[in-house]
Amino acid sequence: MERLKPLNDFIFKKTFGEEETKDNLIALFNAILSKKDIDKLVTLEIVENKELTPELIGDKTGIIDRKLRNKNLKGDKLQRWLSFFREDISTKELRELMDMDVDIRKAEEKIEYLSSDPKTLELYKARERSLHERANMISSAKNEGAPEKAIKVAEKIIIKGLSIDDIFELTDLPTQKVIELKEKMVQ
Repeated sequence: MERLKPLNDFIFKKTFGEEETKDNLIALFNAILSKKDIDKLVTLEIVENKELTPELIGDKTGIIDRKLRNKNLKGDKLQRWLSFFREDISTKELRELMDMDVDIRKAEEKIEYLSSDPKTLELYKARERSLHERANMISSAKNEGAPEKAIKVAEKIIIKGLSIDDIFELTDLPTQKVIELKEKMVQ
């Protein structure tokens, strides 16, 4: 079975952001804040439970609002948690982490449980598709903007009277496109 991505906001919320999983969140915060010379986190209050519902699956952000109380932290578990969140973690490495750290074991067991729930899997896959589509749209928009800029630069260079070869070299536009631009501007 394929491991669900723990950093998928839907899975993260289910693993760390619900009342019954707040121990996982406390352990994660303790690891993150362990470099500070402060006491260990003792309690955590989930202030607002913002659900990532099917209607919000395509939304650009998943929000999990949490409020901390008694920020007491010590220990150095951060590297283990960072490894846990890597998408390319091997099964062997994950098992080693789980053997080293009971909190990571609990979080991974929750993810394994979630991966067996058809409704959760459906929402997870929908969210992954939505994030992938959004990334593709952004990439396409960036790629579409580059030729437009090159054309504007080419037009300015044509006005300055440089050769087609110079324009091609400076803009990376196809030679035929540069010729068409020059002919259009001469008219």
